[in-house]
Amino acid sequence: MRRQLGVVLALSCLAFTGCASHSAAKTSKPLFDHYQGALLSKPIVLPVTALRSTDGTTVDLSTRDRGKLRLVFFGYTNCPDTCPTTMSDLAVALRKLPAEVKAKTTVLFVTTDPKRDTLPAMREWLGRFDKGFVGLTGTDAQIAATAKAMGVPLLPEEKTPAGGYDIPHGAQVIAVTPDDKAHLIWLGGTQVRQYESDIQRLLSDPAYGGQG
Repeated sequence: MRRQLGVVLALSCLAFTGCASHSAAKTSKPLFDHYQGALLSKPIVLPVTALRSTDGTTVDLSTRDRGKLRLVFFGYTNCPDTCPTTMSDLAVALRKLPAEVKAKTTVLFVTTDPKRDTLPAMREWLGRFDKGFVGLTGTDAQIAATAKAMGVPLLPEEKTPAGGYDIPHGAQVIAVTPDDKAHLIWLGGTQVRQYESDIQRLLSDPAYGGQG
């Protein structure tokens, strides 16, 4: 049964793991009866943002891998929990899917910590989960503006007892469908089987640019 984003949002904001300023409702009639993630009443449009990529290019986030299902996540490689868990779960879900489905899906990891997350550091870290995952970085201003446009909250650095710092951030995975809009997000705590189910459905749903 589809989760109602308004309820889940209130709970997830308490732990700051998946806040987004959208309510749950369909933007168009989907082919399937329900999704495991939360459908948005107003789809997110990827902002025009030039970011540097771990594949050695500068890319426009709004056109990168156009036509594929793009799973966008904001996080950082020194994150102690949510980020590695999310990347691991996505990697496992994609490995369970048919090769042709995985080939139509791209994971884009936008760092919230450009000071520490160099391109080589991100490439090494993401490769632990899936060598096809793509890391993106830019200036603090670019990242903040991109996160805001996509409804992902970022908070200032928090010092840790060891002398380092953490960066609280929203933990939603944003599913940008082949129609170049995000109609669905997964909040923190989403399970592998839920990603697996929704990825196949989104790529098959003509309401979101899928091929039926």
